[in-house]
Amino acid sequence: MSPRAAESDSEVRRRSLDAVAAEYAKHRLGYPAAVFDAIAARVPPPASVLEIGPGPGLAILPMAERGYAVLGVELGANLACVARERLERYPSMRILNADFEGRFGGVAPRLYLTHLHLAHRIGGRVRW
Repeated sequence: MSPRAAESDSEVRRRSLDAVAAEYAKHRLGYPAAVFDAIAARVPPPASVLEIGPGPGLAILPMAERGYAVLGVELGANLACVARERLERYPSMRILNADFEGRFGGVAPRLYLTHLHLAHRIGGRVRW
């Protein structure tokens, strides 16, 4: 398959999910609390978090309830709208409707950089 055809298929999939954003949000199950417990153990609230592709906000909502400040970068306009509606009562939550890859050159998570820095200083390896 040519790269152009693959991009086209990807674009079709993205638009199809965005076209049914409200239905997707109603029927898609959320994540278990244990996921957010594990995040909180490593990065306790009130930390700032970047979520790439939050969709309708299924992970951001539990993070908002825990006290995180989250920026979600969502490509689909309808998905971003649904997420914003779900997060109205949390002013520390922002949903940006944008193409992450086109807007940002990369991500450098502080926790990851801290582990790399410490491993380099002590000559060890980073393990997750």
